[in-house]
Amino acid sequence: QQRIWAVRDVFDETFLYQDPLLSPPKISNYSACIPNTDCLTFSAYNPTGNTYLNRKIYVDGKLLDEGTSTTVEFGYDSSNQQLAIGKCDEVVLYGKAQNRKIVNDMVMASQYSKLITPNTPQYKAVQWTLNDSSKNAESHVRDFLQRYILALFYFSTGGIDWIDNTGYLTESHECTWYGISCDEMYPGVIRSINMPNNNLSSFLLPELGDLSALESLDLSNNNIIGGIPIEFANLWSLQELNLAGNTLTSSIPNEFQGLKTVRVIELQDNILSGTSPPLANLVK
Repeated sequence: QQRIWAVRDVFDETFLYQDPLLSPPKISNYSACIPNTDCLTFSAYNPTGNTYLNRKIYVDGKLLDEGTSTTVEFGYDSSNQQLAIGKCDEVVLYGKAQNRKIVNDMVMASQYSKLITPNTPQYKAVQWTLNDSSKNAESHVRDFLQRYILALFYFSTGGIDWIDNTGYLTESHECTWYGISCDEMYPGVIRSINMPNNNLSSFLLPELGDLSALESLDLSNNNIIGGIPIEFANLWSLQELNLAGNTLTSSIPNEFQGLKTVRVIELQDNILSGTSPPLANLVK
């Protein structure tokens, strides 16, 4: 029997699966984003029960591995940024080995190039997060990600000049930081960010869209410019969004119509254009 997988185009991968038991063979295409810090496991399945099974893995048209083993792990080699078999261990970043899962979640939230480019908000935030002594190997991966996002929020919106930045970039739990509220039933999960009139500046942070449990976001009456990130459409639990009194432009992304829980959106006193997408439960 034979199974063939093909991986093409780094950062916009296409997985090709061919089932030779069908005539003609059925080919299915799968797309996934594989960042430089990711790790993959391909598992082969032999429905006939025969011991012989051959599979091949291609990357950009070049053979990465072939054989009869039913499970193959591969990821990027930190030394040369090339995919290699068996590279699912720690990844080297900023000159030291880091937990691959933790780093990969940050890469998935941001762009790898921004994480390794000095002086970007992402570079500053990931450096701080990985060096944060309040977290250790036993901490939940989610804790690293949301702590990274809040540190990034601080760096990207001029946190040093906020009217109140109590707790930020300290070892205290992020749920105690100014403007942050967390779930009582599921401790540590961020439910709201409320920072009206706090002298926030620059653009809205797309990475806030990775705080999927967020129910309330109030950044009204600040100095925020630019558009509303399309990534905010990933805030599946969002109920209230208040961005009034800024200098936002463009329009509300059409993807917002997929947000079924939103009840209140405040956008007055901006310079938005276009029409708003229909929102099923919107009352204001």
